[in-house]
Amino acid sequence: MATASPSHVSKEKLTDELSCSLCLECYKQPKVLQCQHTFCLPCLQRLMDASFPSMQITCPLCREQTFVPNGNIEALKTNYIVESLLTFMAQCTSMGGHSDLEWSGQTVAKYCQLCQEERETDIFCDDCKMWLCKSCSVPHNRLPATKSHRTMAVADIVTKAKDKLKVVEKEMQGLEEAIEEQHQKVLMNQEFLSQQAGKVASQIEASWRKAVDIITEKKVALMQDIALSVSQIDAKQQSKITLLQENAQRIKEGLSFVKDVRKSSDAHHITNMFGHVEAVRQTVSHDSLAEDDFEKCQIEFHAVEPLSQAISSSSLGHILCGKSSVDDSPVYPDNAVTVGELVHRLAYGYYITGIASAYDGSIFVASNCNSLKKIKKSICEEEIYHVVKPWGVVKAPSSELILTDCGKSLGGGSVNILDLEGKFARVIANGLSLPRGVAVDSHGRIHVCDENDRCVYVMTPEGRIVAIIKYSWDGKFLFEAPRFITINKYDYIFISDGGKFVKMFDSNFQLKWTYKSPFARAEFWDILTADVGVLYVADWNHGIHILSEEGEFLGLLKQPFNDIVVKEPTAFCLNFNRSSLLVGTSNGEVFALDTVETE
Repeated sequence: MATASPSHVSKEKLTDELSCSLCLECYKQPKVLQCQHTFCLPCLQRLMDASFPSMQITCPLCREQTFVPNGNIEALKTNYIVESLLTFMAQCTSMGGHSDLEWSGQTVAKYCQLCQEERETDIFCDDCKMWLCKSCSVPHNRLPATKSHRTMAVADIVTKAKDKLKVVEKEMQGLEEAIEEQHQKVLMNQEFLSQQAGKVASQIEASWRKAVDIITEKKVALMQDIALSVSQIDAKQQSKITLLQENAQRIKEGLSFVKDVRKSSDAHHITNMFGHVEAVRQTVSHDSLAEDDFEKCQIEFHAVEPLSQAISSSSLGHILCGKSSVDDSPVYPDNAVTVGELVHRLAYGYYITGIASAYDGSIFVASNCNSLKKIKKSICEEEIYHVVKPWGVVKAPSSELILTDCGKSLGGGSVNILDLEGKFARVIANGLSLPRGVAVDSHGRIHVCDENDRCVYVMTPEGRIVAIIKYSWDGKFLFEAPRFITINKYDYIFISDGGKFVKMFDSNFQLKWTYKSPFARAEFWDILTADVGVLYVADWNHGIHILSEEGEFLGLLKQPFNDIVVKEPTAFCLNFNRSSLLVGTSNGEVFALDTVETE
């Protein structure tokens, strides 16, 4: 048999359950810690102040640590169950100051709050917030000052309270389920994060081991080279030592002959021995006075570049921690409708690396690193075959096209000038390693990214290189792999580096800021500055990022555009009348996008 529930819960009992264990008073803004213990916001604030500047707070009951975001206690989760119970208790108390809280039955107070006598009170005035006995309720309902008050019988109060309790119970159950669901999500996220961190740590370890193995292998090879060189030189010197020893023995014998001759008085014997001594002397003199190459034997080590600089300038990679979803990201612009149309789709879906627009409406597209195509009135009119592997294309102020060509292999890259018909005019630079993006500043200087050499070449319109931007002031590389470049009207330079970063430089090539995607698995391609003072960044995996020229992420370009979705953007340019944005994609599509402001 089930145990019967108590007929009522006293106000004192409920107050004890809803009291903070620190201040021993009813909770004020109850906040829950990671260990699920609840305390008042002011009490937790005092604890936090005592542990400043730590970003963690220790539970006074179980000693478990809880991380406090930015040291702001108000950022902790509110205990909504406790907050609901506090609200309910306050409402019940307001219905009868001297009565117990009734959970079942129809027990009422024995004290009339009007006549101040102990009587059955079965009427409650909602306006006066008083319990009345039957005798006092009659004049209360007749007096002009109180006859309009709302009074309720005990049965109505109980029914109403029970109905309200049902609503509260349902809300609390919903809160409980929501909290449990969020708790499970947090636990799953923690587990996933732990797995990801372990995986990344393993990748870092493997990358480090690989780098160490490569350095060790090269060290062993160099040590073997020096051992071989020393061995070869040592063998020559040993031969020299042997010869010197033999000559020394001959001289010793010759000296002995000389002594014998000097002691002899026989002219015939002296003449014979003198000839023999002279022969020994000539032989020894010729061998011993031969050119000695010992001083020429030396070993030097010529490094390709200082090892310490190479190690400090290079990196094993970058840790990128971002969102895996873009669903909750802001969109740009938030007060405009973006419309778009498909201008052209290349025949074989080649991915587009560069795009430029001429005044007559022609669009030049570098696609799939094997052709330059000219599009006019949505028809692919011509394919330029003299280009080997085109990548970047831009219209110069001189109304010519500048095209980078990666060539057949490293070191075969070039910068070419074409007329607006797409016909080859001249080569202004060649022998580049791997030229990619190209842009022109307000002075007509051409900037070319070289991905393999990790630098940006700055050259005159005739092709004379005036600067090579590669190292920072402290000798470190400025770039990992520069691929795309754009320059605004103030000659500020924006570079897409390694597919992971966008870097902004002033006109003197001083680095001002670096932007990395807030999303995981971002892959940056082309970038473009617009007249509206924003920067477009093509992210192959997530869409088009919109940045301020200070590097602030403003949102993703709003989609769809007239039911058209631009997937995997790779290249940008403004069309000839600058009224729309031309976007190339990995599928060989060219879109024209416009934004219309709304009221």
